[in-house]
Amino acid sequence: MKIWILLFLSVISFSGLCNNDIASQKNINPVIQVMECLRNIPDKEITNPDHLIAKELSLMTSVIENTTLELDINTNEQKEFRELYKVAYKHCPNSINTFKAGYKGIANK
Repeated sequence: MKIWILLFLSVISFSGLCNNDIASQKNINPVIQVMECLRNIPDKEITNPDHLIAKELSLMTSVIENTTLELDINTNEQKEFRELYKVAYKHCPNSINTFKAGYKGIANK
């Protein structure tokens, strides 16, 4: 699952870098925006020490997990990310909502 998530993040990030029109330069890629916000979450907020090893990846996984659950396209929920998502959303609601809107737009095509 983590390999798929890393692949997904890489594809979205790369596609954002390849799009060089003026309008896209004004907007930060939503994935990067969320990752930058998640980086600033204090370590003390994360209770599971395994998630501190790769904090941003674990937090981003929780965001993707929750988004796919909302879209009803996740058939194998990883419940360990429920609490982590609450922490992520507490600190980064705007960037997570922007990411979700973009993700939902892609999924609905």
